[in-house]
Amino acid sequence: MSNQPTQSNLFLIRMWVDQDGTTHGEWHGKVQHMNSSQASSFDDWATLKEVLTKMLDAGQANHSETMPDEANVPDLGSTFQGTFP
Repeated sequence: MSNQPTQSNLFLIRMWVDQDGTTHGEWHGKVQHMNSSQASSFDDWATLKEVLTKMLDAGQANHSETMPDEANVPDLGSTFQGTFP
C-alpha cells in the first residue's frame, strides 16, 4: 500500500425527462461535484463527459501540491458513449 495521500471524488448526477405531451420527452441532467459543490447542467453524454473532465481537472489543480503523481485525469471517452434513451 502506498504512503502517498490519495484523492477521491464524489459526484451526484441527477437525470430526468421533461414530458412535452408526446411519448418522447427530453432528457436533462445536473452533475454536482460534492467535494467542491460545483454544479453544471447537461443535455447529452458529450456535455456530461466535458463537465466531469473539467471538474476533475479543477480538483487536480487544487491538489497538485500534495499529489504530483496524480496529475493525469482518467480518459472518460470510452466510458460515456452513446446517447440518452
